[in-house]
Amino acid sequence: MYSYGPAHVKQHNIHFLKRILKEERQPMTKNQLSKQSGLSVVTINKLIPEMVEGGQVLEMTNPIVTGGRRAAVYQLNQNHQLCLVMLYIEEDKEIKTHVSVVNLYGDRLACEEDILQMTDWDSIESCIQSYCRKFPNIKMISIGLPGMDMSSILTVVDAETMKGIILHKKIEERFALPVIIENDINAAVFGYKHTKAKPDSIIVSGLYFPEHYPPRTALVFDDYIYHGSTGLSGETQHLPVFNDFTFPLSEKSNIMYICEQIIQTIITMYDPNELILYTKASVMRRIELETIKENLLLVFSYGKEVVITNSEDFQDDYYQGLVLLGIKELEMQDYTFKNK
Repeated sequence: MYSYGPAHVKQHNIHFLKRILKEERQPMTKNQLSKQSGLSVVTINKLIPEMVEGGQVLEMTNPIVTGGRRAAVYQLNQNHQLCLVMLYIEEDKEIKTHVSVVNLYGDRLACEEDILQMTDWDSIESCIQSYCRKFPNIKMISIGLPGMDMSSILTVVDAETMKGIILHKKIEERFALPVIIENDINAAVFGYKHTKAKPDSIIVSGLYFPEHYPPRTALVFDDYIYHGSTGLSGETQHLPVFNDFTFPLSEKSNIMYICEQIIQTIITMYDPNELILYTKASVMRRIELETIKENLLLVFSYGKEVVITNSEDFQDDYYQGLVLLGIKELEMQDYTFKNK
């Protein structure tokens, strides 16, 4: 039996039924929903019509036959709530923006890539306004930045015109929509954790080593991103190993040594099940990953080997992470925002 607190039982139950329909991804009868949820058929009979009327659930035109009787079937309206996803990407020393609209299943309904010069409030506002007009069901905005949101102020980003903007506050005030803003590497590791990591990998860490900027790390524990007390966690340029280096690193810089020192620090501090190393070929050619693994086995001689994987799929994991984070917030949005 699924149980919620007494204060908002109805809203909790609606949220739970939506989650069941989302996970099943196929039409279900009221009896099936009752068995799956533990809620009584009487409760289901009261909630489903309201959910259909509100557009959250669709009643399918083709009922099914159960025990000689034709029973109505229902499925989640995956387009009832949409998420606007905005990725800021470092590419060839430029900041480009990719914008997508996704539904509750993560299906992409619209996409626009390689938008330049969207690093000031006027251009951001114009973009959001345009998409909200085209897709009125946008109920969440998920933004990824090559930096971090510290105390709600963008103080560490690689786009100068965005520094100091209280972005989430301006968007929420202008569009009355909830906003999540996440660091690019945090979103990427979150995406990797939930789409590619081994099922038993509870703690997953990542190291992003771009060509022209300081490397950054991230840590995802189960379903949560670790940010630290002020959002500073993962800004590896503050490690002692960088005291004698400036960015961008030169061809003479010992990237192999830097990479090994960071990985050793991550393993020492967090002991992850998996560590994903995001690099481009131009950087990876200067890193001998197998040698690093051998050296680490000498340091951590406890009989346990951390899985270290190199990947050039940073942008894909980054996108998937923002989508998953946006959908996660959407699923809780009705209850959270209606019952503050």
